[in-house]
Amino acid sequence: MKKIFFAAALAGAAMLASCGGNKGGVQLGSLSEFDSLSYSLGANIGYGMSYEMKDIPFDFKAVDKGVREGALGKATQEHDKSLDMLREYFMTKRGERAQAVAQKRAEADSVRLAGGDTTKVEYPAADPDMFESEEERTEISYAFGNDIGYNIAQSGMPIQLVWIGEAMQNVRDNNAKMTEDEVNQYLQYYFMVKRPAENAEASKAWLEKTEKKSGVKKTESGLLYKVTDAGDASVMPKDPRDVVKVHYTGRTREGKVFDTSKFANRSKEQQEMIKKQRPDDFDKDEPVEFPLNRVIPGWTEGLQLVGKGGKITLWIPADLAYGARGAGRDIGPNEALEFEVELIDVTARALLKIGFTGFTVNINDRRILRGMLESMGFAADTLDSVCITFDKMDKIGAEGVKAELTEKQLPESAIHALADFIAAGDVTLDAVAARCADPAIADDLKYVLATANTLAAGRYQVAYCPSLVRGQGYYTGMVFEVTCPQFSGAVAGGGRYDNMVGKFLGVQVPAVGFSIGFERVCGILLEQGYQIPGAKQKIALLYGKDTDFPAVLRKAAALREQYNVTVLPQGKKLGKQLGQLEAAGFAGAAFMDKDEVKIFAQQ
Repeated sequence: MKKIFFAAALAGAAMLASCGGNKGGVQLGSLSEFDSLSYSLGANIGYGMSYEMKDIPFDFKAVDKGVREGALGKATQEHDKSLDMLREYFMTKRGERAQAVAQKRAEADSVRLAGGDTTKVEYPAADPDMFESEEERTEISYAFGNDIGYNIAQSGMPIQLVWIGEAMQNVRDNNAKMTEDEVNQYLQYYFMVKRPAENAEASKAWLEKTEKKSGVKKTESGLLYKVTDAGDASVMPKDPRDVVKVHYTGRTREGKVFDTSKFANRSKEQQEMIKKQRPDDFDKDEPVEFPLNRVIPGWTEGLQLVGKGGKITLWIPADLAYGARGAGRDIGPNEALEFEVELIDVTARALLKIGFTGFTVNINDRRILRGMLESMGFAADTLDSVCITFDKMDKIGAEGVKAELTEKQLPESAIHALADFIAAGDVTLDAVAARCADPAIADDLKYVLATANTLAAGRYQVAYCPSLVRGQGYYTGMVFEVTCPQFSGAVAGGGRYDNMVGKFLGVQVPAVGFSIGFERVCGILLEQGYQIPGAKQKIALLYGKDTDFPAVLRKAAALREQYNVTVLPQGKKLGKQLGQLEAAGFAGAAFMDKDEVKIFAQQ
């Protein structure tokens, strides 16, 4: 959360998280030579500020100073301190100040009205009272710029800092060299076309050079690898469903570590953060355990080439890594990667052993559903209500949906359009997308479905469910539920809810979440005969009416060393009670006047 909280609040800064390293890196630059990328990013941040932070009278000279010093590693205060200051201001002080400003303006309006002055006063968007002093204004502005500069530096993009500050100021002064649409168009071109092409070309050259190194081999898929220690050939993963435990270090083609299980290989900043979190064992290296079919294809293939205890280096082409989409801050689109992997252990088919099978993951995207419903004639402000009704289709049927929408007095033509669409029976993702203004809105969901089905490998089903909404109104994008034949409702579910955090913090933060019905899952597994590892036999300790109860509790405590004990009063008809206990799942019974435990199966 520390690294993305404030960056994600700005449209421009959020873009920085999707870039890999690049030639040139960050430099100050010159205003004599216009740089489209730098200006576009700065303007994007500026436009984001004009929407989300128009009430804050930033000192743009201090913001620009913070950006420059943060990006060049010359900040006068640590990035962590800047984040702490920003958190306190945006999460507490900003709201309090905004309320005070609003109250002051309301009181001034009341005084004027009482005096007979009905002139409407247009107050400026930003008020000086949003800061308690000029010193605080400078400090918050610098911290804000420092966070932006830090993220710019981490992105590794060829940024000219002079244009970042210039663009932000231009947007605030309403004289930007690029409109918001032009900025968006350029950034889309850069990140979707230019950057992927540059990365693809550079990655190809890097792999060709690596392939010529001594000991490097190449598989049919294009994966490059070098085994430095073959390990135990008798203990090797042979199936994509096998579970492996590894230490690893992942690097970009420029040699930057983007992920590792080794403390010594982490960045200085990451090491310091871990020291604060785990002061007693900060340098303890914990291996990572995962099924082979849950990672990138390059890992799935490469880890089957070495045995337990062995060591292998993998150079992974983009199509076997994160492809055209990239992953996170350090892995750009079409980036080839290098992994050093130490195979520690293999545990075959760990997930399958719990016996939870036959389930289906149902997926939908609210944006697609809302687009289709709007095209049918439902008003935008009624879509949430329509979606909630549509979500009931599996329970009340198409006629039930139609009746409930009619009861809500929604447009008859729109209701008939939806009913006719359902009745046609062609409720596929392509059919739904075709009813939207832009059918490309379904591309992300198609990608998720294809990827999820690949990972499932036939062990469970992944399906598009057009009526899936998940009734909570806070969901904004993709949603999912997990169902299974053994239970009538969902056993798990979740989705994207980008607006939720903003309601509490005042800034927009991308967010996803999920929940699992733990009791439902456990109940299903137990019904299927699943045995909890290490579970103790369940017995009842029966005691008479006049028995010393503290003595009962002491005996129960002693028995719990070996059994799962429930204390119960002994009934008048012992035989009948024992039969009832056995039927209820008890393994046996103990008695206060006897030392032995009566196990029912041994009768």
